[in-house]
Amino acid sequence: MSTGLGTVSPEQTYLDIGAGNRVFNSLYDHELPPLRKGDCRGWFEEAEERAASAPDEIEPGLLVRTVMDAGDAIGATGAASCPLGARVGAERTARKPGGLFLVEEGRLGQAAQTAKFLGRRGLVIAIATPTGKTDDPLPIGVAGAGYHGDLTSDTTRTDGYVTSTDVAPTIIESFGGTVPDQMTGQAIRTEGSVDPAAIEALGARMAVVSSRRGPVIGWCLLAWVLALGLVVLVVRRLAPAAVRLTGLAVVYLPVMLLVGAALGPAQWPETLLVMAGAPVL
Repeated sequence: MSTGLGTVSPEQTYLDIGAGNRVFNSLYDHELPPLRKGDCRGWFEEAEERAASAPDEIEPGLLVRTVMDAGDAIGATGAASCPLGARVGAERTARKPGGLFLVEEGRLGQAAQTAKFLGRRGLVIAIATPTGKTDDPLPIGVAGAGYHGDLTSDTTRTDGYVTSTDVAPTIIESFGGTVPDQMTGQAIRTEGSVDPAAIEALGARMAVVSSRRGPVIGWCLLAWVLALGLVVLVVRRLAPAAVRLTGLAVVYLPVMLLVGAALGPAQWPETLLVMAGAPVL
């Protein structure tokens, strides 16, 4: 599972999961404050104010509020509960059996047994604890009815790879609810059979890609800006269209980065692929 856009703190990963949406940290107007022990409500309110500065509909705790609005209970424990909004939400809901329960960290080896214990409607999503030190993907496992192969989603369209924003839609749909429009993630599903070797190979590939992602993005942005400047200087009447095309290329940049990661070319072929592919899209 992708932990974030770039290297982010564990708290930011949990905020992204709870919001079902995310943007680069540089697009917020200030850094996320440290989580202070015993001040969950105050910290969460600061996180909400910070999210309002993002150029997208980022709503921390939207997952928990959606589940609560459907009449289900919230239970939470551990470091993830405050950034997800569960600890704040738990203050406003009666304790009752069933519903969504968030724990600090699940054990992948026990996920299937836990799902069996919960019954046919049970769904367990186990995610390794984020470190906040790298942007390397985290191990994730899903146990429940209909989950029998490698994980994927329409967000990544990559076998064995999902994003943090895909978790919330998965949970909401499992409850039979409607995913809010503010969530950009897509529900996690499975394809084929479980193939650990293929997932390990994908992880190794992504470890190589992540180290050169910065140069690839940098060269692409430089080329697009230079091309835009050339169009503005030489054919001024095409400037509005060129500006729109450049903006859309930036929007589609993450998609082409995923394509490059899947195809596995060397760095310069990947740079040219992304540089040309995003404007084409």
